[in-house]
Amino acid sequence: MVVEKLKVTNSRDPSKSTELETVIDTGVPISVLPMDLIQKLGLEEIDGANVKQHKRVNFEKGNNFYGFILDTI
Repeated sequence: MVVEKLKVTNSRDPSKSTELETVIDTGVPISVLPMDLIQKLGLEEIDGANVKQHKRVNFEKGNNFYGFILDTI
């Protein structure tokens, strides 16, 4: 794991973004954001049926998916 500065951007409204410094686990295939950040950025839930399954992640019914972009700074 490493600490990185990231810019998180709402994929549907690029004017909504924030920068943060956080721990990155380079061995995981998905990213998770806290709900307060999801709400702050106004992220909209997307249909989980359209989320590509990854062989190492078991998505279960009831998981919520949001569209966002992560960029290193």
